[in-house]
Amino acid sequence: MSFFFRQSRPKTPQELVKAIKDSLMALDSQTVAEVKALEKALEEVEKNIVAMRVMLTGDGEAEPSADQISQLTLEICNQDAIPLLFDNLPILGWEDLLTKHPPAVSEFLTAHYNELLSEFLLESRNSHIMKRYIAETNHLKLMMILLKLIPNNFVLSYLSNLQIFVANPNKPQDIKVILAKNHEKLLALLQNLSPGKGDEDDEFEEEKEMIMKEIQRLATLPNLIS
Repeated sequence: MSFFFRQSRPKTPQELVKAIKDSLMALDSQTVAEVKALEKALEEVEKNIVAMRVMLTGDGEAEPSADQISQLTLEICNQDAIPLLFDNLPILGWEDLLTKHPPAVSEFLTAHYNELLSEFLLESRNSHIMKRYIAETNHLKLMMILLKLIPNNFVLSYLSNLQIFVANPNKPQDIKVILAKNHEKLLALLQNLSPGKGDEDDEFEEEKEMIMKEIQRLATLPNLIS
């Protein structure tokens, strides 16, 4: 008899994001005449979002898996699910939820700030936003603070974000000054960074070497360090 009450296997992060994306795309294809189909699609979205929340925060009995959270975040970015979610916010009625539950929203964005940011800024369609972002000194200062707190599995994302500032051929003077004045601390932090286990060691070392060389070059320029 236990066969009839067996719970279905939990979705993997990849399966969950695909299910979320499929249910959101179903919303986009409905017409006013298809009320029942729309209600069904909304139910699927809700069910999948609840499953995602459990994967991110746990179910009250078991703690969330850091590995699953990382996979989920990367999969959301890889499958471009966030723009689709934003496009459907009006029909989902989530504007109020985002403002009424700031602790949960803040916790997620803080924990996964760099992965989401790097995916967003490196999209070619967002180049105009990236140019404005890397011209702001406050954004660079925040990146430097976060550089001290990097968990190993997110090092490459952080480094890619810092590289956007450092590699910019049209760096504003204020950005150059900050990089030059803080070159010793930055170089020490970068020297000790490692990607941990994985297949991205060569890419990581190339990015790190490029960043360090540019910071060293800026430190030798006149009038940047007083």
